[in-house]
Amino acid sequence: MKILITTAPFEAENTGDISYARQMERCLRDSGHEVTYLRAQELGLAVEVSKALDTSIRLSETYAALKKIGDSLLHHILTTIPKDTVLFMHFRIPHTGFSFSAKHLSQLKAAGYKICALINEHSCNREEPTEIDRNYQTAQLIPFFDQVITFNPIDKAGLLKTAETKNFYHCTDTKMSLAKSNAWTLFQVGDEYPAQLSLEERISLIPAPILSAKKYDPGPAERPDNILMFGTIRRNKGNTATLNLARLLAEKGISTIQIKIVGKVLADMNGFSSFRQYVLSTFPDRLGFCADFKPLERMLAEKEHRIAKLSSLDDYENEFNNLCREIVRDLESQVTKKKPKALPIEFHIDVSEEAFRTLCHQSRYGIKFDKKGFCDNASTIINMMGFGLIVISNKTRMLNPVFDDCPAEELPLVLLDTTEPEAELLFQTIFYLKRDVPARQRILKNLERVMTTIYDPMRVTAQVVRVLEKALNIERHAKQEDEETDKTENKLSSNCVTSSRTQ
Repeated sequence: MKILITTAPFEAENTGDISYARQMERCLRDSGHEVTYLRAQELGLAVEVSKALDTSIRLSETYAALKKIGDSLLHHILTTIPKDTVLFMHFRIPHTGFSFSAKHLSQLKAAGYKICALINEHSCNREEPTEIDRNYQTAQLIPFFDQVITFNPIDKAGLLKTAETKNFYHCTDTKMSLAKSNAWTLFQVGDEYPAQLSLEERISLIPAPILSAKKYDPGPAERPDNILMFGTIRRNKGNTATLNLARLLAEKGISTIQIKIVGKVLADMNGFSSFRQYVLSTFPDRLGFCADFKPLERMLAEKEHRIAKLSSLDDYENEFNNLCREIVRDLESQVTKKKPKALPIEFHIDVSEEAFRTLCHQSRYGIKFDKKGFCDNASTIINMMGFGLIVISNKTRMLNPVFDDCPAEELPLVLLDTTEPEAELLFQTIFYLKRDVPARQRILKNLERVMTTIYDPMRVTAQVVRVLEKALNIERHAKQEDEETDKTENKLSSNCVTSSRTQ
């Protein structure tokens, strides 16, 4: 099967969305499919992507950049991609950085392409834009999708509710097009909006794949009590909780636990600013103002000036990551030189897959607290679980229904009721697990069960393949495999319910 993966430049590089696309590209290719991952940067549009992400420029410049990106991607697909290729498009709907409009999609459909959309966080994030804006923007696009993949029931319910918004498009005035944005060319005036039932049949719930493993890799049974936090290093991603825990460990004089911050910095100036504040908070104040070497503030300012000049480079991402690693190396060398009372934190930026595996196997616990918490698109949490870490995270309404009725004893991780835990709560949770060996073993047993069923990367890939085949109207063993999937999830759910009733 020929597959083209695209991602919309809604945000800078180094996000979970990009990581998902790259891992799915690899998984699908390993399964024997012919896969192409198309990004705007590869068409020489690095400057336009930078403008599309820059919130400081005029909106007219942003929209011009977005139009050029969309037009260029469309032209490339129409002129170089065979018509029997399924277009696997990743959407963060709606978002100002989205590069395909309904007009672009209508031309792709008119040319005969089949489209499978991965829609991420459509309904679970209600901060911006407003619900009306969200429904309006999404409703423009839904009719063009032959199949839809999303991660959780909340997004699925939101999409079905959006499909009820027929008044946006079903217009009786023959002088008006269905979409007032002048973007509707496939569906003519008076055509019925797709029925909700048909849309429901086209939506599949599939978890995110593990990014760095082909199967569950529990690693060594005996590990140091180190703590690992994995993901994009930026605001609202659990950094405050991690920093406060590190300070508490330092205050208590506990030298046997190191916190390993593993991930990437969001590759734009906003991401660098967030990373800069984290670095200033992590390394002691007196490190930045010693008289015998360059002040930390000045050093960071110089690095920031260098990064600001990278916006026009095609290799922006690699250069950006190199500069962030350089900052950490400089600081660590100064810490070694002067030996101040530094916090027990290590930074590991843009590490290889093998290095990430090693870091996980050198740690016992993982922590991740944010508004998403543990859910089927929390790929950072699933990745840590995939390497045998006991993860401590937070509950949210996006939790997989399989785990809704599970007592704590049946969960594959530890879930707290807050997105901003106090350092003392984290400390007590970790030391409870350190002392209670049977509790740790129980969690690891539950972890192995879900990582070899629900979150098994080969199983996830097979589910995606079946959906892409449906988009191409390919009938194979989908029905039989879907029944096996239902049996597995029903068994997990019934185990949790039975355990809950016997407590």
